[in-house]
Amino acid sequence: MQLVQKSRNLLESLGYESKHLNAYIAIFYATCMFLFFLYGASANQFQFWFPWYKDAPLFDLYRYIFHFCSFFVLAFAIPALYVKIYLKEPLSAVGLTLGDKKLGGKILLVVSFLIIPPGVVIAALTPSLQDFYPLARIVMEKPELVWVYEFFYGLVFYPAWEFFFRGVLLFLVAREFGAIPAILIQTMATALVHIGTPAEEVTTSIIGGIALGVVAIKTRSIVYPYIIHMSLGVIKDFLIVYWR
Repeated sequence: MQLVQKSRNLLESLGYESKHLNAYIAIFYATCMFLFFLYGASANQFQFWFPWYKDAPLFDLYRYIFHFCSFFVLAFAIPALYVKIYLKEPLSAVGLTLGDKKLGGKILLVVSFLIIPPGVVIAALTPSLQDFYPLARIVMEKPELVWVYEFFYGLVFYPAWEFFFRGVLLFLVAREFGAIPAILIQTMATALVHIGTPAEEVTTSIIGGIALGVVAIKTRSIVYPYIIHMSLGVIKDFLIVYWR
């Protein structure tokens, strides 16, 4: 009991308030989730879990399907269960809704004409990005596999990314500390996750993180950030595969 009281006193001296617990959990989970994914469930760990596939002709494709699916479990399934079972809230509370459809539609219209076309062309023509994407390099040798790869990339990986970073993390922090701290925290998290990718992408991830965070907050939805982010990533991959 004395240890418990000392722990409480320590937390209180650090400014801990129980009403902010859900925001604390979201931030802490973001750290744990990424580290576990990086060292235990990413494409680089596929051979550890499934050694019998190491000599398979499509090994590179399999490991990225594993990469996307494991990320979905960590970034979508587990947080969704937390929101539904522990918080007893609908997933719309963390952005899984159409939200402000009028504003979202206007944003998509502008982005579709002014940002996505030049953005994907510039990205596809950037040498460092050409050498890095698509992540499963086998699709450069076997272009017909790009459709399978992009299915998991666009419909498994990207929904999980947006649901956690621009949904759970953003909205749970925003309701406790305000929109600006929430946008900055999720931007920091997504930028750090991009470490290891080309410098151009790390830099744009900061700009994109802020912009998509604002879109999510203003529309109260992750749908529009998802469509924008997924379109940029998937179209860029197709251009790299079929233009080279």
